[in-house]
Amino acid sequence: MNAIIIPVHPPKIFWAISFLNSLRLFHHKSETRVVLACSNHLDVGFFARTLESLKLGGLVELINVEHQARFCFGQEEVHKTLENAGPAIINRKKFLALHWASIQRFEYSIVMDCDILCLPTFDLDSFVGKVAAAYDLNVQWGATLVAELDALAYPKINEQSLQLFSDHDQARVRASGWEKIYTWFLDPPCYRLDDLQRFFSYMGEVHSGQKGFYEALGWHAFDNVVFTYFRALYCDTQILSYGTSGIAHLPEWLSVEQLSILSHSTGFSPAWATLVSSLNSPAALQACFPECSILYHCDRMNGLETGGV
Repeated sequence: MNAIIIPVHPPKIFWAISFLNSLRLFHHKSETRVVLACSNHLDVGFFARTLESLKLGGLVELINVEHQARFCFGQEEVHKTLENAGPAIINRKKFLALHWASIQRFEYSIVMDCDILCLPTFDLDSFVGKVAAAYDLNVQWGATLVAELDALAYPKINEQSLQLFSDHDQARVRASGWEKIYTWFLDPPCYRLDDLQRFFSYMGEVHSGQKGFYEALGWHAFDNVVFTYFRALYCDTQILSYGTSGIAHLPEWLSVEQLSILSHSTGFSPAWATLVSSLNSPAALQACFPECSILYHCDRMNGLETGGV
């Protein structure tokens, strides 16, 4: 069994409803579980009451990461999660939900934000299968970080994610040049069970236990950037720059045309695309990538092309 995990809290309720309505429209019977990861029992109650009118028929499961927090690092740290507070709350929630998923033994877990929408081509099992197949290729493409980006968050994301590793492994990453390649959100963040279990074991060893790992998380330690480094170090995954294809934009801002160039030069096929890229080239997205079935970053409209009369 597989899972799609989405961390939520009350301010995101409207995006959650939009996603679930689109999911309900195009949903077919599936063994894949859709899990909303809530911070505490109050948030669980809020989402349960609010979503009741959607009549989802058991399609969505709500989990309380408070319980997983107690399991991982004890009562004294739980309040940071209960209050939706702290500089690393979203990363903490994602890793706690993934720890829960590893205990549930989901073969593949896909973690996404709730500002997503399903397209008419969407099918849960087909989507997970496409993402899982891409994961198993053990190749992660990304953009080369250039000096012009040094003042922005992107180098900080790679650097803070890397600092969670041992000194020896940080040196291995730098020697390979992987810290100069930004991979975030080209693919939906995916986690295979065997690799995920090894990842948590490694982080426990490096940080003298799971509590130490969670305490070390910062705002810029993005879950899948951290995990991609681990896969490169210990799971034979290649981190490659698509700059060789003449593409400089970061993964989150690739146009449909750039995705098409990447596809023709590397064989990469996106499972999702940004809302802006879809609005800018709706016919091209459907024609080039008919299996692309989810739009993400639906809360971000910068980059939308507008024309005159």
